[in-house]
Amino acid sequence: MISDFHNDYLTTDNSHQIIDEYNESKNLIVGAVFRGRRDFLWAKNVCRIYGKYCRSNQMIAFEDFGYDGDLSILFHGLLSVNPVYVGLTWNGENNLAFGCATEGKIKKRGALVIKELNERNIPIDVAHLCEKSFYGVIDRAKSVLCSHTCFYGVNAHRRNLKAEQIKEIVKRGGLVGLTLYVPFLTDKNACGVEQVYRHIDYFCQRFDHKYLCIGTDFNGCDKFPSGFSNYGFENLLTDFMLSKGYSNAVIKNILYSNLSAFIQNRN
Repeated sequence: MISDFHNDYLTTDNSHQIIDEYNESKNLIVGAVFRGRRDFLWAKNVCRIYGKYCRSNQMIAFEDFGYDGDLSILFHGLLSVNPVYVGLTWNGENNLAFGCATEGKIKKRGALVIKELNERNIPIDVAHLCEKSFYGVIDRAKSVLCSHTCFYGVNAHRRNLKAEQIKEIVKRGGLVGLTLYVPFLTDKNACGVEQVYRHIDYFCQRFDHKYLCIGTDFNGCDKFPSGFSNYGFENLLTDFMLSKGYSNAVIKNILYSNLSAFIQNRN
């Protein structure tokens, strides 16, 4: 079984079909509602669909919470679904903060959103934030995590977390989800299980493996390592990690139990 910290299936045009597929799955999946150019009413409708059709193995979260409008209406309409986390931005600037393609501090509206999330015990997802906004969240947030990223120490991509950033998340008890997007994993055009393993091993050699999980970004990107285009990658990655000396218990924690425990213990 896999537990997935970040899957964009709720944002796709064929979300109902994928919901049916995941309802029959034993995998634990956090569906991220990605704003893009969409508005609050669209997001509210996605929340309705989620509540009506998804089973208990599917959770909901928000990626880029920069919707326009009165904050009290946004909070009432979206946060009532008890999201696993809320991400402030995508790669660019919005009305809350600055993403990794820009540079700037948390904005006044962003600080108000963080305050509300703190009061509701909802963690803030730092994926996509530039460093200044990242540390602005660190200074303000009650709980932080990173749902989908790779590691700058393995591949120096602007979306990847540096060791100092990982340290700040782990120090606060936050989980980090390793994503499977090829450009974050490597500077080459393609890769396989070896490169996924390199990022896992990088984390485990420096931090407690219990803070690492998987955040695939399935349905949110289209360039995955060979053998990693669906949840069938479990056996491939398990066998490779066993060959490198990792125990079944550690592998199970990374692939399933760490996130499962986080979901069960939230609130």
